[in-house]
Amino acid sequence: MKIPNDIIEKIKSSADIVDVIGEFIDLRKRGQNYIGLCPFHNEKTPSFTVSQDKGIYKCFGCGKAGNVFSFLQQYQGLNFYEAVHVLASKYGIHIPIASGESSSLAGKYEAYYEALKEAAEFYSKYLRRKEGAPALQYFHKRNFSDNIIEKFMLGFSPNDWDSLSKKLIKQGFSEDTLIECGLVGKNESGKIYDRFRGRAMFTIKDYIGRVVGFGARLVTDEKNQAKYINSTQSAIYDKSKLLYGMFESKNAVRDKKFAILVEGYADYLTLFSSGFENVIASSGTALTLEQLHLLGRFTKNICFCFDGDNAGINAALKGSELALKAGFDVSVITLPENDDPDSIIQKHGAVQMEYMIRDAESFLDFKYKQAKRKSSINTAAELSEFVKSTVKAIVSIPDGMQHDFYIRKLAGLLDLSESQLRQVYKFRGQFINELLDKERKSDSDDINPIDFLINSDSQTAINYDDLMIIPDSILNEERILIKYALKGIDDFTTLIERHDIGKDTFHSESAKAIFALLQSHSDKDDILQSIIDDENLTEKIKSLIIEIALHGETQSELWHKKFQADEPRVDFDTIIEDVKNKLKLYKIKKKLLEVRQLMINDSNNDYHKQRFLELLRKEKDLNSLIMKYT
Repeated sequence: MKIPNDIIEKIKSSADIVDVIGEFIDLRKRGQNYIGLCPFHNEKTPSFTVSQDKGIYKCFGCGKAGNVFSFLQQYQGLNFYEAVHVLASKYGIHIPIASGESSSLAGKYEAYYEALKEAAEFYSKYLRRKEGAPALQYFHKRNFSDNIIEKFMLGFSPNDWDSLSKKLIKQGFSEDTLIECGLVGKNESGKIYDRFRGRAMFTIKDYIGRVVGFGARLVTDEKNQAKYINSTQSAIYDKSKLLYGMFESKNAVRDKKFAILVEGYADYLTLFSSGFENVIASSGTALTLEQLHLLGRFTKNICFCFDGDNAGINAALKGSELALKAGFDVSVITLPENDDPDSIIQKHGAVQMEYMIRDAESFLDFKYKQAKRKSSINTAAELSEFVKSTVKAIVSIPDGMQHDFYIRKLAGLLDLSESQLRQVYKFRGQFINELLDKERKSDSDDINPIDFLINSDSQTAINYDDLMIIPDSILNEERILIKYALKGIDDFTTLIERHDIGKDTFHSESAKAIFALLQSHSDKDDILQSIIDDENLTEKIKSLIIEIALHGETQSELWHKKFQADEPRVDFDTIIEDVKNKLKLYKIKKKLLEVRQLMINDSNNDYHKQRFLELLRKEKDLNSLIMKYT
């Protein structure tokens, strides 16, 4: 659903980038800007710079750069639409809903989220009442602290038919809304009832923190009830696309650079409580590609930690092969047969779990160990089947460079002969051909017409990467002009009209290409933000533009400590003329070298000598002008 441009601009102008980024990292003032340790890579010396007046950030270590929207996208794994909504909520800006069917749908979704949030608060409050004692006792027995109970909105659903539905209807929610978001059901006589009754409640959030559903465990003595139930599938709750704890754990997952995957809510909360905050849970469902795509926004390394029984082992085997196919680096923790992650910590403590995570096996070692445990590679037929299934999993890895590594490791584990190894590579070739045939068929059968709409404009757009933009080739003087042009449309116009700056003013081809890029965005008031928002440009180009926009603004703190003063005021007209002259001087020096070589090669040609003398006079005049401006 498209958000009006004026609303996006209002949010952008209202959102203080220092305020937003400062919620995630420590920033301190240095000169005109703020600096801090980059949240996107490990560093000891701050290289992450935030410009409050320009509304941009740039890490001079890893190159990450952008505006307030792209920071949330990169740091929290949001898409643009979600980032806009997060900031709109933070700054109290209402996003109007467009008329028509989409507005009706959006209104429904908002009602679902609001009803589920109210339900979570209702269950949380009931946990502290007398009726909630069984659930509270259950949580405390699992060693969940009051802080964890509050943080994850654990609760209790009272054991009666309509406590929640009565409350929410009184607040203005319709019966249809409560049914559609899975909070209530309706019997054959048309009477509604609360879906969750007499249960310990686990609040399920999506990865941006909205309540989307519940998991519920029975804590009463009713023998005819299922021990666990979940929210029903709805427009906003699809357990195959959600990971429990993703909202609370995503920053730790990014910082640790890997995720520990467990199966259930209790395992998740036990590990999180014990300091393993980079944990996530698949909520009792088999791992899916949709869940892996979500996790892939934050890390490409996954460590499976499932129950030690046959069901857990089989789930880890299937899940690890799916994760390999999705491009993840996979490791697996093997637990004792009668244990799960929760019991390991309860019995042996967090230190033992730390050791087990450290000693996690690669997917290949795990698969081989389980095959040996089941004695399923004792015959020639079993060995062949094991090799084929393993090679098939290896071939699914998108990075083909890893295939040979794993095949060689497989050969070592099985002590394969050279002839057997050759046969393994034949299997590999067959499976690769099968995959290619499948992809070709998929490409021809599943063409999405929306793709043509998305890419139709970009066919005529300039690909600035094709212009061989090399950052190091751009002169300091060229960076000054580009930075001035990025200040805004008025300053860009001043450069062109008053100072006669054009593409030919620049010396390097890279700077010429960037100036052409600026010209293509010069119909916008804020050229810099227009470039950042341009979906046709790569992150590499945007990062370079932002770096140039911050050129000269990363002064040492020594200036302020020694002189206790702000930077001296500058006369931009004088600086621009000085820069122009220096760029002319670069070109003259280059021509002088060329003509000198011509004179060496053709010493009797008087034209070359006259040209050389003329260039020397121009060089002298320009040096005089430069001295004057200096």
